[in-house]
Amino acid sequence: MSTNGKGSIFSKAENQSAFLKVSIMGFAGSGKTFTSGLIALGMVNRLKSKKPVFFIDTEKGSDFLVKRFQEAKVPLEVSKTRAFSDLLEGTKYAAQHGSILIVDSVSHFWKELISSFMKKKQISRMAFHHWGPIKEEWNDFTTLFVNSPIHIFACGRAGYEYEMEKDDEGVKEISKSGVKMLAEGQFGYEADLAIQMEATRNLHGGSIHRAIIWKDRADVMDGQVIDNPTFETFLPHINVLNIGGNHQGVNLERTSEERFEKVDDQASKSLKREILLEKIDS
Repeated sequence: MSTNGKGSIFSKAENQSAFLKVSIMGFAGSGKTFTSGLIALGMVNRLKSKKPVFFIDTEKGSDFLVKRFQEAKVPLEVSKTRAFSDLLEGTKYAAQHGSILIVDSVSHFWKELISSFMKKKQISRMAFHHWGPIKEEWNDFTTLFVNSPIHIFACGRAGYEYEMEKDDEGVKEISKSGVKMLAEGQFGYEADLAIQMEATRNLHGGSIHRAIIWKDRADVMDGQVIDNPTFETFLPHINVLNIGGNHQGVNLERTSEERFEKVDDQASKSLKREILLEKIDS
């Protein structure tokens, strides 16, 4: 089946990333909320937008941005919730009525989704087969994050990754192997710009918010380490976007269901054959 009316699924390439999709992870106090607020205000000023910035807040972090937004005369609307259902509804609403959406923290929504599933199924621990339905539900938000026509900044708590290693004597021990966002395993990779925030101190005892760019699809900031980042810090990536142009995410209308029609037909034939053989035996 063609998607472009010319007998091919392909079309001429063009930049169709018109919206900024950012994930920001970090441990408590690393500057995730502050940085997302800075980027949001910078984007509003750049866009000259009169639409509000929406903030889905699980940690009351929006309270500490209110004054900054008021001074900038940028409308800020907040929903304080941890229900995954509210996250889906809020993202859809923001895409229709707002210019920017901040989600802080996606980690709480992931945890709440698991908790709701366990309560609904009346189970006390997760088994391997339980994760499939939960990941399917989470994928609804992932799709909205990627495809929605709105700038989205998704903040999440950082956590350590662990792996089993053997020491020189062959004894197995668990060691830290890296840092990841505490959400569904693949979500941290969905953003076009992924930032890890760290809090550190300078020689005079002052606080430093450090941004580490660990993913940049535009490949103009990848691997950079910036202390106390501002909106201008991220302009190299933002300038690559086709802001104001057509935004085309991932085509979800096309499926591969027809690939299984032959399987169903074969199964049906096999079943009819077995029934016929049983009648003959009888």
